[in-house]
Amino acid sequence: NSFGQSLPSPNVTVLMPTAPLNPPFAVSGLPVLPASINFTWLPPPINDSVEAPITGYDTQIFIVDTPEFFSEMLDLQMFYLQTGLRPNTAYSMEIAAFNMIGPGPPFRNVPGFRGFISGEGISGPPMNLLVSNVGIEPDTFVVSWDSPSQP
Repeated sequence: NSFGQSLPSPNVTVLMPTAPLNPPFAVSGLPVLPASINFTWLPPPINDSVEAPITGYDTQIFIVDTPEFFSEMLDLQMFYLQTGLRPNTAYSMEIAAFNMIGPGPPFRNVPGFRGFISGEGISGPPMNLLVSNVGIEPDTFVVSWDSPSQP
């Protein structure tokens, strides 16, 4: 320039934040009612020098071997109670952490995983209900039945 030359300035390194680089882990599902599963997980490890802080989770709950699924965006909670499920049905879960940059890779169930099983529903009415009077007392009865025919 018109004033002359100067020494070069030192190099400057700028780190741009990224989306999460790892998926959540330790994902588990526990049936709590016949039509509900409580899913829990741990957050992915974060490299604070590169990744922006996690702001939430994107969950997808799939019925195993079907295209049906439920989707929910969550804040920083590390659990989700999925209700409205079919009793005694297998479900799998995909979950990804996201931040202001975007989503990270999702946790996916490992190949061969058969799913988290929802609780059993009402199996059906008892079969072969029998009420019989025993002895000479008019108010003494024996009630017996067989298990329901549906599992």
